[in-house]
Amino acid sequence: MAKRLQILFPGTVHVLDLGLGQEDDHAVWNYATAYSLHILTKDSDFVHLVHLKGFPPKVIRLNTGNVTTLYIEALLIKEQATIMQFLQSPDHGLLLLY
Repeated sequence: MAKRLQILFPGTVHVLDLGLGQEDDHAVWNYATAYSLHILTKDSDFVHLVHLKGFPPKVIRLNTGNVTTLYIEALLIKEQATIMQFLQSPDHGLLLLY
């Protein structure tokens, strides 16, 4: 999915592509911070981290339950303008998508 999303969101990478597939949330957080990346996740732990540590990195939390990859892609396409506005905002570090 990350490769397909690069058209709309250049620079999109998956944690597996970065060698972080077995790392804990804090390691992913630290990597994203160090390399000016944002986090797209279904994991609520990152919501807690953004509340605890602030941002960057910015976190986009997919609160969609158990859905298909195609559903997630369609949601991200539909919400592209909202996502881009969020990523450019200096005031917000968490975006919840349903």
